[in-house]
Amino acid sequence: MTYLDCALNNLNIGGKTNVEDEYDFQKSIQKSYENPLIKHEWNTMYIMADFGEYFEDTWLKNEKVLCSLKFNEESKVLKVYPDFSNTRPYVLKIQSMEGKVFRYFIEHCSNLMPESIDSNQQTLIKKIREHSRNCVMNSLITETFRLPPKNKLFVFVFLEISAAKLFDYPDLFVEYSIHLPEGWSNCGEEALSGRTQLCRSSNNGGLVHFGHCVECFFEYNFINLENTEYSNKPYIYFEVLSKDSWDRYRTEGLCYTSLPISHSGMFHYNLKCFRFTTENPISEMRRFFIGDCHNYLDVSWVGVPDNLKENFLNKHDLSTTSTGELNVKMNIVHQSQEFLDENRLTGRKTKKIIFEQLSSSPLIKSVEQVIQEFKRARRELLEARKNV
Repeated sequence: MTYLDCALNNLNIGGKTNVEDEYDFQKSIQKSYENPLIKHEWNTMYIMADFGEYFEDTWLKNEKVLCSLKFNEESKVLKVYPDFSNTRPYVLKIQSMEGKVFRYFIEHCSNLMPESIDSNQQTLIKKIREHSRNCVMNSLITETFRLPPKNKLFVFVFLEISAAKLFDYPDLFVEYSIHLPEGWSNCGEEALSGRTQLCRSSNNGGLVHFGHCVECFFEYNFINLENTEYSNKPYIYFEVLSKDSWDRYRTEGLCYTSLPISHSGMFHYNLKCFRFTTENPISEMRRFFIGDCHNYLDVSWVGVPDNLKENFLNKHDLSTTSTGELNVKMNIVHQSQEFLDENRLTGRKTKKIIFEQLSSSPLIKSVEQVIQEFKRARRELLEARKNV
């Protein structure tokens, strides 16, 4: 049995103990010292000097340790203390010899390893480390790491609806919806719409903390994001609603923003909200007595409607009022095979090059199709010659 097995057997896990016996701290410390779970076996050798003298035919020892060497057979580690000295000597004072001072050096006298063997050893050590690191990574990552298709981009959006403030009613929650234009697709199982929990505002300026997190996964294909129009960008729409003790729901504010998918990083938004109003007092009475939740047909109309086909959008003679403010955080992560190139530049140039190459995907695809057709025609021609 190994030493660890013996130590584990002495732990008496699950054994019967006498409840009447009091706990003895000293015995516990002594038992832990005698049965450690981790122990290193070291073989120790000392280099010593004897400064003794004779006293009536009897040699009286006066040994002093000059150097200690410890070797661990399991880890193949050799410890030398004190270290080798080449320029400054070590000083040893002997009080019994009238304060004599001895100076000595510790020299490494072994033959130096040839450079070829040293380089091979370093290469072997590097390979062993890489192999162990790969084994650890393979054990941690059970499935194959998913890469996006070539000339495509995966965009991971981590959204946090942080807080809201300066609204009329205290009990608030937020509904959100993400609208994807042509060329974008939702690859994950996450829904593109949802709502937060109901929170009550504090007395400090009507501040409401949500801390609601949303994770979305999109795929981008064959669209140049740097020169795209506003109608081709994904938009996220927010509606702040309130609920009182009589279950009356009211729309407290509407706001929207485009997802910053053209650049990766962390983004913070303080969105100013508004709500629709009319000059007719009946609508305000309805809002007060029974609520006015979802008083619109399409939430995208507050920004750029999805079904907009004209070159302009007329919102003239629309009555609105400013309400509160919604704080939103977004973390955008890009994944593309273009990042695998080691010679790729960094910073903004990298982003520009990646989107330029992604936008050239149709050209690359057409060239690849021509090459495949040429190879197929050449193969058919060679087969026809063999038959002739």
